[in-house]
Amino acid sequence: MLGRLSIDSISSPNDHLFPTTKGTHMTAEIRGYTRSDRIAGLYASDPRLQAARPSQAVVEAARRPGIRLAELLRTFMEGYADRPALGTRASSVVRDPVTGRSEQRLLPAFDTITYGELWSNVTAMAAAWTGDDQTVHPGDFVATIGFASAEYLTVDLVCNYLGLVSVPLQHNSTVSRLAPIFAETTPRVLAVSAAYLDLAVESALGSPSVRRVTVFDYDPDVDAQREALEQARIRLTPRSVTVETLPEVIARGRTLPVPPGFDGADDQRLAMILYTSGSACPRARCGPSACCARCGPATSSLKAMPLSSMSTLCR
Repeated sequence: MLGRLSIDSISSPNDHLFPTTKGTHMTAEIRGYTRSDRIAGLYASDPRLQAARPSQAVVEAARRPGIRLAELLRTFMEGYADRPALGTRASSVVRDPVTGRSEQRLLPAFDTITYGELWSNVTAMAAAWTGDDQTVHPGDFVATIGFASAEYLTVDLVCNYLGLVSVPLQHNSTVSRLAPIFAETTPRVLAVSAAYLDLAVESALGSPSVRRVTVFDYDPDVDAQREALEQARIRLTPRSVTVETLPEVIARGRTLPVPPGFDGADDQRLAMILYTSGSACPRARCGPSACCARCGPATSSLKAMPLSSMSTLCR
C-alpha cells in the first residue's frame, strides 16, 4: 500500500504510531501501513480502548447458532456487566426568577450506568409488567412516544426480553394521526417521555386497549412534569389505566421474581413495527426478532440506530 499525505506541522501524542516525516509543506510516504496497523497501535496505546475491547468469549457465545434475542441480550449484558453502557446528560433543577417555577437545566457532563445496572433495570421492569393484574404476554404490543434516551432504550430492551412487539411512534405527531395506528396495533402498554405526556394521555383515552402507561425521563422536581403526571393520573385512573413512572416500575419489580426471557422456537416472530411518515395514511414496516438480533453479534456490540436504518436492515 502506498499513500501520500500533505503535512503542515503535525503534532499528536500518538505520533510514534504513524511512520511519517515531519516538516512544513512537506510530504511523507507511508508504505505498508494499513487500517489493521492503526487499530493495533491504538489498542496498544489507549487505555480506554483497551478496556472497551470486545471479549472473545462473549462474542463466541453471542454467535451460537439458533440463539434467541432474549438470550443474546443476556449474553452481552452479563458478559460486559462492569463496563459503562449508557450515558445520560446530567441536569439540575433551577427556579426561574421571573415565573418562580422550577425548570430543568442541562449540565456539561454525563451520568452513566453499566451493562449490569441496565440489565438489572430491564429484568425488574419485566417482573413488574408481568407481576400484576395488568400483565403483558408475548406478542402484546407496546407503543412508545419519546426522544432517544437511556430510559427509552430500557423500555425497548424489556420488549425484546419479554417477546413483546415494539411500536415506536413519532413524538412530534398529533392525536388524530396516531389514532389509526393505535386502532391497528391495539397496544396494551404505552411508554412515553414526560415531555410528551399530554399527547400520550389523549391517545390513551381514545384507545381502549391501553391498560398501562409508563412515564420515562421524568423528574418530579420539575413543576411542569409533575403537574402533567398528576393530570394524567386524574384522567386515566377512572378508566382503570395504571400510570407509573419508570423508577416506580423498577422499584416495584425488584420485589418480584424475575420472569424467564422469551425463547419462542420461531426467530421470525414479529418484534417491531415501524411506521413511516410523509403519507396521508401511515404505512408500517414489520421487523422479525431475527432482524433485531442481527444488530448485535455481527459487530460484537449493541448499537443504537436511527429508525430509518433499522427499517433498511429489516428489508
